[in-house]
Amino acid sequence: MNPTRAQGIQPGDVTPDSAGCSASSAMIERMSTKRLRAAAAGIAAAVVLSACSTATGGQPVAVQSSAVTASSSPETEQLIRWVDVEAEAPVLPRDTQGMQYGTDAKPGIGFGYRNSEKQSRVCTLGPAVRDATGRSGFLTAGHCTAALSSTPAYLSQTSDALGPQTLMGDVQDAVDDDAANDSAVIWAPAAADASRIAGRWPVAGIMAKADVPSLVKPGDPVCLNGSRSGVMCSPLISADGYDIRTQATTQGNDSGAPVFVVAPSGSAILIGIHRGVDGAMGLATFISPALDRLHVTVATAAQ
Repeated sequence: MNPTRAQGIQPGDVTPDSAGCSASSAMIERMSTKRLRAAAAGIAAAVVLSACSTATGGQPVAVQSSAVTASSSPETEQLIRWVDVEAEAPVLPRDTQGMQYGTDAKPGIGFGYRNSEKQSRVCTLGPAVRDATGRSGFLTAGHCTAALSSTPAYLSQTSDALGPQTLMGDVQDAVDDDAANDSAVIWAPAAADASRIAGRWPVAGIMAKADVPSLVKPGDPVCLNGSRSGVMCSPLISADGYDIRTQATTQGNDSGAPVFVVAPSGSAILIGIHRGVDGAMGLATFISPALDRLHVTVATAAQ
């Protein structure tokens, strides 16, 4: 199965804090099932998360806090209510081709590149990340490259889609197996609000792949912020296989976009990276394996 890539063709040519957690810590902080249930039930204090990669490919582990937690039960399961925020999404600047753009790098804006046939393409910057040294960058889809090789990425400097472009960095360490893995990283300075989705929803952390099926149920709203589509939310179809599947609402150029759920508090929890569509389904790569592979941590609003 080869999903349709949400990248499209950009008309015209594209011209050539605190640091994250130590890789030696051998752990990834994440939101545990009990803590999410507690937060959803309104009986826990605000939880601040980070998402640190390990250098050894280890699985995420729970980090306990002093917050009161709820016991696992059908009643607490029913209290988890992710929020569909599409209707309240802010209107972000668009270029003359209808793409979200920005002179400073942040999740959800488009970046230009050339594929292996030298054709102009546009994808979306995904979640902001840091490595163990504090270097900043962004995740995106691995197929947003010239055949997975290191590929220059450009940002528009004006609203004119055919106007000046500035090199922001290279898409590096790309993987795309047309199944579970479609991710890459771009090392580049991040805008001051890069840890907020669309400048509004603060990123609190990630949800580990193993937790997504039990915490995000079919029918729950799963959102993304794509350069073409903007903030879109659609019902989850499944997340118990090798990828996340939603009812397709995306358009071309959305590949690489952050995929997330929003808690009633307004915090965004990252769960994936958008990679395309397959018929009537939107597809996303789980974020936690990508973070682990690339040895990075997501930038959270608490940092």
